[in-house]
Amino acid sequence: MTPNPFRGAGALLGLALLMGTLPAPSAGQDAPPPDILGVVVEARTGEPMPGVMIRLMVDDEDGEVLEIASSDAEGRWEIRLRLDEDPGPLVIEARALGHLTARSNPFRLAPEGETVEVPELRIEPDPVELEALEVRGQRRWWQLRHPRDIVRDRQLEGRGIFIPGAVLQQADRPSAAEAISDLVDGLDVEYTNRGVPALRWARAGDICPMVMVNEWVVDSDEAFDLGSMDPREIAVVEFYESYQDLPEDLRRRLAQELGSDQVLRPLREATTDQERCPVINIWRWSEWNRGMGGAP
Repeated sequence: MTPNPFRGAGALLGLALLMGTLPAPSAGQDAPPPDILGVVVEARTGEPMPGVMIRLMVDDEDGEVLEIASSDAEGRWEIRLRLDEDPGPLVIEARALGHLTARSNPFRLAPEGETVEVPELRIEPDPVELEALEVRGQRRWWQLRHPRDIVRDRQLEGRGIFIPGAVLQQADRPSAAEAISDLVDGLDVEYTNRGVPALRWARAGDICPMVMVNEWVVDSDEAFDLGSMDPREIAVVEFYESYQDLPEDLRRRLAQELGSDQVLRPLREATTDQERCPVINIWRWSEWNRGMGGAP
């Protein structure tokens, strides 16, 4: 495998790429039209909901996750697919913390070059009643941190591996899974029954890495195939060899996700031995450019 230049003291090149010179893909790069698009709103107010996790799933008993996306500031989302065969009936699930999961009616893909527009998804607040707590404190201002700042701080801690999307593209591999495996020692690629490449962590009995997209847990790589994700969609990849290597803020986020009933059972089983489970967090361009006007 290619020696990794993004760990520890050798991360300066990667840091420079991440912080200043890494451009977003431009509209002139022949981006195809989305295969599926839609909008998600808050059911009570009708206001658009940004940052909602959108999951494209096969509408059957297994509910295989084919792709994932996030809604933008206007609540809009879109999905582009790389499939060799018709997956059959599909559904969209929309998930947000503190809200119930919204699910679309089943639909099928349109002919190549055409877009399916999913009817508006309305997310209801979760009516869970919690014990009343008396909280006293001082008023403080809070601002959502930009992903660039988050990744910069994590990289300066010296943990993990950080790979800019531009480097993934230079690997000239057809899928994100294959490009990432070329750059991270210990990650191997196996192929599913559908011929889609999936990652395996050879150092710990071929445990599937836990995959997060924009800090959302999306299940193990076997269910959410990185083999279906185009490297051009990725701004940055974070890779941590085990749960113990995670920075504190990402560990809290992961613990919050694993404690939710919305997390799939296979994910819980795969992470029982957290000491051995690698974690991959992928920042997509849609989230990486949050608050910066989007890709030019």
